Amino acid sequence: MTGENTKGDQPESSQWGATGRRHGGRYEGPIAPVVASILGIMAWCVFILIYALFWSAGYDLFQNFIVTVVSLIITGLAIGLMWVILGPRGAWRGWN
Repeated sequence: MTGENTKGDQPESSQWGATGRRHGGRYEGPIAPVVASILGIMAWCVFILIYALFWSAGYDLFQNFIVTVVSLIITGLAIGLMWVILGPRGAWRGWN
């Protein structure tokens, strides 16, 4: 039964994962946005750590909370914008 496709429209040689495909050992998936998201979260954590250690002494608790929330919102918007820009390109190539 080598010519028959029993998995619908998926080719027999592909292995389907949660986020991408493998074709001949080459992974096709959202690698760039995932890596950029991880780096963005790590950069936010480093910023919060540096802020807490060096810059937060002159502010009260509420001001420190606002700085943390605003920086988290900015990081989230940057990551979301990156996914909006890179996401459709990957969808056209078949990430879904």
